[in-house]
Amino acid sequence: ISDHNASSPLFLYLPFQNVHSPNEAPESFVKQYEFIEDKTRRIYAGMVTAVDEAIGNVTDAMKKKGIWDDTLMVFTTDNGGRPIYGGYNWPLRGMKLTLWEGGVRGVGFVHGSMIEKKPRKCNELLHVTDWFPTLSAIAGFDEFDQNIDGFNMWDTISKGAASPRTEILHNIDVNDSSVPLCQGIALRSGNMKLIMQVMDLPWFKPPELGKSGRADSDKSNEEFVIKEALFNITADPEERNDLSAKLPDVLARMKARVDFYKKGMVPKRNQPEDPDAEITAKRNGAWTPWRGSIGH
Repeated sequence: ISDHNASSPLFLYLPFQNVHSPNEAPESFVKQYEFIEDKTRRIYAGMVTAVDEAIGNVTDAMKKKGIWDDTLMVFTTDNGGRPIYGGYNWPLRGMKLTLWEGGVRGVGFVHGSMIEKKPRKCNELLHVTDWFPTLSAIAGFDEFDQNIDGFNMWDTISKGAASPRTEILHNIDVNDSSVPLCQGIALRSGNMKLIMQVMDLPWFKPPELGKSGRADSDKSNEEFVIKEALFNITADPEERNDLSAKLPDVLARMKARVDFYKKGMVPKRNQPEDPDAEITAKRNGAWTPWRGSIGH
């Protein structure tokens, strides 16, 4: 930032590893939370504070350079937290790796002088694929050679306009046996959300609120798979009231949309697991290229 020519545009993409396992943070950050009894939660809080300081360093550098007032800052996430590592999504249901709101609902904020209507809270539908056309439009480029999945959300973000997005296909994957928690189907249409073939998960409480569901599991159990359920996410963001029996027409319509999306699916490109990768990782102490290192 300090070396940047302030008369030229600047785009920074900073994907911080925090907050993520392994739970590690400098002691100076963890000590600030000695009042938190749960050790995992205490370290987690220190990790969050470390990220906060890192972002503060970036914004301070921009202010010192004189470009902060002309900067748009987007802070967002990719998924919910995982209780076993100290990340809770209470009162939302589920966690990372799952299609419950605790796994797929991301939080974030956008800051900048170019936002006309502020401050406010936005509950409009926005998907990760929308960031590309939105940021491109802000930069002055909004023509694409082919149809894309994302929408330009700038009017929604800057002016409070209604989102052009009315639907989110969270996932279709009923065959991935490598991570059973990730299996299933979820579709959001307006206020309604359909889930199919999803593991039944609780509402994990953080330790400070009482009994914790810390011991989450990656093991699949067919007895605890919800075949299908329908929720009004606007009225019931905690996904407690299944409306599938009360709204059969809505259920049928959304299942038809799932069938529509299935027709456009392409084969996944995941490579088969290779046990040599783990052998190399244990030997080197890190995940590294491994083909050719053990008889390949």
